[in-house]
Amino acid sequence: MGSHERIMKAIAIAVVLNIGPIYAAGGLSYSYVEGIYAQLETDSDEVGSATAGGMMREATIRGAARLTEHLFVYGGFSNGDLSDVNGLDELALAAEIDASATTSARSIGAGLQLEPVADLSLYARAGYVSRKVVVSFTLGDSQGFADKSADGVQAAIGARASFGRMELFAEGVHTDLSHEQQGDGGALEIGFELDFSPRLAARAAYLSIGGDEGFNLSARWYYRR
Repeated sequence: MGSHERIMKAIAIAVVLNIGPIYAAGGLSYSYVEGIYAQLETDSDEVGSATAGGMMREATIRGAARLTEHLFVYGGFSNGDLSDVNGLDELALAAEIDASATTSARSIGAGLQLEPVADLSLYARAGYVSRKVVVSFTLGDSQGFADKSADGVQAAIGARASFGRMELFAEGVHTDLSHEQQGDGGALEIGFELDFSPRLAARAAYLSIGGDEGFNLSARWYYRR
């Protein structure tokens, strides 16, 4: 193989490694992985015949991949805990109890995005979601638990606007699960992102989910920009 052929082969390999099967275009990226910490003051988790309310803390790993100029896929999973659980009087427990709760969720789906003008992206996404809440309690020598699992569909619309190293974003979400009152309803997220490098960014957002309010903090790594 001559030097010309070796050079062309090296260029071809570099192109494959740097572009790969994931579409990489200009503008706001939809190819990332992200770790999220969320905190929410809640009193609306229906668990069995009880209402488990308290301080929700949740950790989430999620990611997305841009397949074409307009199409992307996404997925994620989360685990959390609910401290200072209250509202379990509906279980006919009139005395002091030691209660705790755990939550888990999974999601996967696809979305479409458009950039009507430079540095502005409008998108819609939809997919499958599952959710589980388990409350365990101790009363004297007695122990018990109540749990509820459900799956269904989730749809969202959102907007992202870039201003140099800063991005502003907002997303509205509607969830429809198979079990009545198990996370059904709307959610709103409004926040900002600050780029520390071309690939690494920090995000912070206000959350409103079914009337409960909180915030999330995250670190996002863009593997394609």
